[in-house]
Amino acid sequence: MLYLAIDQHKNQMTINIRNEQGDVIQKGQVSTKHAEVDDFFVAFAKKARKHRGYMAIVEVCGFNDWLLEKLKKTRCSEIVVIQPDNSVVNKTDKRDANALGELLWNNRKRLPVVDRFEIDRHIQSWELHDKQILEVEAELVKRSETKAADVLRLKAIPGISAMGAITLLSRIGDIHRFKNPDSLANYLGLTPGCHNSAG
Repeated sequence: MLYLAIDQHKNQMTINIRNEQGDVIQKGQVSTKHAEVDDFFVAFAKKARKHRGYMAIVEVCGFNDWLLEKLKKTRCSEIVVIQPDNSVVNKTDKRDANALGELLWNNRKRLPVVDRFEIDRHIQSWELHDKQILEVEAELVKRSETKAADVLRLKAIPGISAMGAITLLSRIGDIHRFKNPDSLANYLGLTPGCHNSAG
């Protein structure tokens, strides 16, 4: 059995692979571009077959659904998704991947007996929350259609996305309730104040 640890980010994932004895046999970074990820998993799945398969551990992040699907498709026997500990000092991707690999290897014999019922309940909760977020975003987009021109104006400001524009418009409401631009800036807390004595 091989043990694959992945610390994933937007542009790359840092990997740490251990063998059955716990020795690190491969480590480094893999680009998250489709071709590079596919090449890595093709080669890794071939290697893992010679070792009776593999288990994987992945740190939770907002954009790893595709990675979890890739692990399933390459016949990963157990996938552990873990919440990162932000209290760690001197965090680096290599250290995180190594710590994840060590955690997976140390608990390798316990994984098959983890209560699947509990895990399935968490997955159902995440899926429900994802569905609710999509429903809210769809409703916001629908409501913003009446203010499409305002959304386009706000999107012209660097750093404002469509969802950011919709959020701002919903927070501001009717613009005519503000006497002037300074009133709007004050309402949003963007105008610094000065409370000095003696003028």
